[in-house]
Amino acid sequence: MNAGAWIRLLAWCVALGLLALPVVGLLNGSFASDRWPLRQLELVAEQGQVAPEQVREVVARHAGRGFFALSLVELRRELAALPWVESVEVRKRWPDTVVVRLLEHQPYAVWNDQALVSRAGALFVVPGIEAIDDLPRLHGPAARAAEVVNFNARAEAVLTGAGLALAGTRLSERGSWSIALAGGTELLLGRDQAEQRLVRFAATAPGLLRARPDAPLLRADLRYPNGYALAWGEPRPPSADGAATNPAPATAGASEQGDNA
Repeated sequence: MNAGAWIRLLAWCVALGLLALPVVGLLNGSFASDRWPLRQLELVAEQGQVAPEQVREVVARHAGRGFFALSLVELRRELAALPWVESVEVRKRWPDTVVVRLLEHQPYAVWNDQALVSRAGALFVVPGIEAIDDLPRLHGPAARAAEVVNFNARAEAVLTGAGLALAGTRLSERGSWSIALAGGTELLLGRDQAEQRLVRFAATAPGLLRARPDAPLLRADLRYPNGYALAWGEPRPPSADGAATNPAPATAGASEQGDNA
């Protein structure tokens, strides 16, 4: 064997020895937690739903292993299980620091009264959903969550332009759309041409509501080719100054009216 081959062999032996040092060190206690402890946590996150104390508590359960023995895979898995966490990255920084980067879910609406849904259609469960009252209410099959979110966003733009406030959207198992307005009015859109029907209604809704200022609109069935049917509640009693009061929509005495406008 020539001199060059011996040098290459020696280099390989040195490299393998260096790779084996961490394993040997762990077995002999050279890299034990008391010699290479973790002392610092660097948290990069939106200070929103996930409290720093929650992250510190999880990291503390793993930090006792020390810098070298800490499993980033296990730590990441446990942090990802925290409520509101969408994604998490963890890494070590020599000599004593764990860096945690968290991204939180951004809720768009309440889904089926049991979960939250993001603008991307991702469903996630967090505590206290029943107390959330400032988000739209969406209902539908879980597999079509993204479709419902997109339809709700388009419907909101159409209705806002007509001075109407959207409270939520529902997609039935059979694919039929309906919408709830903030005042309690239900809009039945059906399965076909749902968005076109909504646009047609929004164009005439202000005039319809001005024509009946004394009664709440309970329901508008838009599933007609050339018009829609409206159900009005009982007329509101006049107030002391002669103007109609504005109680919650009544359900008794509703009547169906054809409207071909």
